[in-house]
Amino acid sequence: MTKENCIIHFLPARAGDCFVLEFDDKNCILIDGGYQITYREELKPLLQRLAEKGCKIVLMIITHIDEDHILGAISFLEDNGDADHPQIIQVDEIWHNGIFNTIMNSERFLRRKTENVPEKTVKEYKTICGILKAQLPGEAGLISAPQSKTFEEVCAKYHYKVNRGFDRRCVVKSKSCCFGNCEVQVLSPGMTELEKLGKILDRELIRTFGKDYLWKRTEEFGELLELMTLYQGADAPGNFTMRQISAGTGDIQKWLGTSNLAEMNEINCASIVVVIRYKGLKLLFMGDSESELWKEQLEPKYDLIKVSHHGSTKPNLAWMESTKARKLLISTNGGRHRHPEDEFLARVMMGDFEELYFNYDIQRKSAILAMQEKYHFRAEFQKREIVLDCVTGEG
Repeated sequence: MTKENCIIHFLPARAGDCFVLEFDDKNCILIDGGYQITYREELKPLLQRLAEKGCKIVLMIITHIDEDHILGAISFLEDNGDADHPQIIQVDEIWHNGIFNTIMNSERFLRRKTENVPEKTVKEYKTICGILKAQLPGEAGLISAPQSKTFEEVCAKYHYKVNRGFDRRCVVKSKSCCFGNCEVQVLSPGMTELEKLGKILDRELIRTFGKDYLWKRTEEFGELLELMTLYQGADAPGNFTMRQISAGTGDIQKWLGTSNLAEMNEINCASIVVVIRYKGLKLLFMGDSESELWKEQLEPKYDLIKVSHHGSTKPNLAWMESTKARKLLISTNGGRHRHPEDEFLARVMMGDFEELYFNYDIQRKSAILAMQEKYHFRAEFQKREIVLDCVTGEG
């Protein structure tokens, strides 16, 4: 790169998210890792090319515990090996609100911690893990044995630096950190969202092991907790209804009102939301969060926004009413979740958004392309790189 710019590598991650932000100073930020297949086919080759150019990952953010965001990240760290002797690319720091470093540090769980867990209970951990693995409906297939380690466990095993500078080692709002010329500000979650996630896990543990359950930090228990969290996310209410099937393609105004406005679950609401500032650019990445939780912190305009939850309507309503962006990223292959929702697409096309980027050809591609001139926007599909000029924000 000769000019001062930022390249957004917009990787095809099926129903998930995976982004690499490459800055002209050779620093990069990795946001989510998609599925295992995302890593093998897309992320690993990209990281190898970046390393050959002398780049490094100054920050890796895993926004929340969901298989379409975290499984590829686990594969990457396993391949990359020790943080001090990386096999693929240098990673300076990781942000991730994991089970042990965040949720289990609350008083709710610390009073149940023990060093003496019966062998019978440990066997129960393994049995329940097997059941949960068999029931997870991931698009990339069942979680394989090598992937059963938790993300936290892999970070610890290979000595990666996690959540430095955060109180209680929790990545929470109002914190800003600098990485070279790049400033990263956290808009969400707050402790309230993390505590709600803790309540969900506590409820599941009581339901499974009884109200007097005790726990010890072991590999088996960590795997169980992460699988429980993944399972809760997989069971989130869908956003697809018969009302969407009947929505015609000719008049997108008829798409309004077709969403069932499904609420985000506690796992999605605990997503890490960040604003990244670099040489005049402002980029907003929101994981799968509910924007109603942090809309007061929004600025009037951003150069680029990665929309929430693959284009579901409900989590994106608040920010669409509060701010604008020239470029929007919508990460989804459609798949079994039928994302993005028609109502979301209608609101975006009729809103003041100039450029829409999709990493796949989605079902509504033809209708979207047909509406470009009428509603004064431009849409691109299967887009893999978006280049932003640091002075103008143009791409």
